[in-house]
Amino acid sequence: LKSRADCDRALDLCRRKSTVSSWCSEKITEIISEFAEHKAHILRHRQLWHLTHLALGSHHSGQLPSWKLVLEKLMTAGLLDAVFATSTVSAGVNFPARSVAFLNSDRFNGHQFLPLNPTEFHQMTGRAGRRGMDNNGFALLIPSKFMDIRWIAKLLHSPPTDVLSQIRINFSM
Repeated sequence: LKSRADCDRALDLCRRKSTVSSWCSEKITEIISEFAEHKAHILRHRQLWHLTHLALGSHHSGQLPSWKLVLEKLMTAGLLDAVFATSTVSAGVNFPARSVAFLNSDRFNGHQFLPLNPTEFHQMTGRAGRRGMDNNGFALLIPSKFMDIRWIAKLLHSPPTDVLSQIRINFSM
C-alpha cells in the first residue's frame, strides 16, 4: 500500500473478518509471548488484537523493529492470513507469501512518490511463492487511480536496475 496510514486502516477494515481457529490463535500468542520475554512493550502494541484474533498484520517503517520481527516470524511460520505493507517488505526480509497484491505502481521514498523501478518491482513480486515454502506464487495487480498498468507492463520485462552503493570506503573504516 502507499502509506503507513493505509496499512493501518486496512487492518480496521477487516474487523468483521471471521476469527482464526483456536489452534492458530494459540500459536500466535505463544510466539508473541516468546518475543515479549525480551521486549515486553510488544504486549501493549495497538495492533496486537488484529494479530491474535484475525491473523492479520501491518508492516511498515512506522513500526518498531521488534514488532516487525514478530510479524516476520509469524508470516514465515504460515500463521498470518494477510499482511498489509508498504515497500518495506521488498528487500532484505525473508517474508514469504503465496500472493502479493499491488494497488499502486509507485512508492513513497520519504519525500515524494516515485514510480517503482524494475528492481523494486521484482523484489516485491519475489515475496510470492518463496522457494521451499510454496510451489507457486501470484502477483495481483488491482487497477486503481494509483496504478499505471502500462508502467507495470514495462516493469515485467525490464532487467534489474543497477544498485549504486552508498558506502564510501575511507581510512577510518
